[in-house]
Amino acid sequence: MKKILFIGPKFYNYHLIITEGLKNKGYDVTYFDDRPSTSFLMKALIRVNKNLVKGQIKKYFNTILESCKEKQYDIVFVLIGESLYSNMIEEMKKVLPNAKFVFYNWDAIDHFPDREEFSKHFDYCYTFDNKDVQKYPWFKFLPLFYTESEDKYIEDKRDALFIGTIKKGKFAFVHDMEMGLKANGLNCYFYYYIQSKSVFRYLKLKDKDMKGAKIRDFKFEKISEKETYKLMKESKMIVDVPMKNQNGLTIRTFEAMGFNKKLITTNKNIVNYDFYDPQNIYVYDGKFDFNSDFFTKPYKMLDKKLKEKYSLSSFIDNLLKEVK
Repeated sequence: MKKILFIGPKFYNYHLIITEGLKNKGYDVTYFDDRPSTSFLMKALIRVNKNLVKGQIKKYFNTILESCKEKQYDIVFVLIGESLYSNMIEEMKKVLPNAKFVFYNWDAIDHFPDREEFSKHFDYCYTFDNKDVQKYPWFKFLPLFYTESEDKYIEDKRDALFIGTIKKGKFAFVHDMEMGLKANGLNCYFYYYIQSKSVFRYLKLKDKDMKGAKIRDFKFEKISEKETYKLMKESKMIVDVPMKNQNGLTIRTFEAMGFNKKLITTNKNIVNYDFYDPQNIYVYDGKFDFNSDFFTKPYKMLDKKLKEKYSLSSFIDNLLKEVK
């Protein structure tokens, strides 16, 4: 049984889902968060300038390094690795001379520019962004995945569902989408999440798009993975609004596929994928055409092999296929 060290962010429960997926493939998995703490302050400081918490990062990394000495991992898999420095990967290589190092980036390098240099210290690099493959040729393209699949019919309780974190410049745009759908008689549930009431007040002061927002419009508790999946299964359409100018497809895109749900997305790049069908996927550009096939025809089931291509199992197989 090969031993894998998995380092990645605690983003919802995806770290647990990926860990379980690796275990199901027969790997012995040890997981570490890619940051010393998941507190809002720590996340913010790392994003602004991680050198501000370099001491804490180094202390935390030493814990990971001790685990490497003890377990002698065969594979080191780093997902984003936001707080880690390049020299830390080199330190790990000295402790694990026979290990293979695999890096996956589920964000654009434009958003995390230091990951370009960081990625050069790995044996294999993958990204969800096909444009980054063109810019950085040592990367290979590997889209994200769905974690659950549902092929039986489930009665829809609502037409459209949105669950997402509201950041600067996002609320007004998403709220306009909600109003546009409701104006055409659709039953919608939009879950606008903000980390805290203090963050809400900050955005109200700094973000002109939040001018008309009311505190009652928002939720301050993250919705659980279990509840998210329940809501998705009960919805006819899933609304996906990634960061502005994002090219890679979000995991929400593939979760909609897994549950056989229609998708409304602002990511125009989706038309270049083999599963794109305008009957199932609507690319929102600021307006809705309620006479389109998307709104007038039922969901068209995907070919079973095409759907399986984007499962978590296939993702892990592709991620580790070159590791001997």
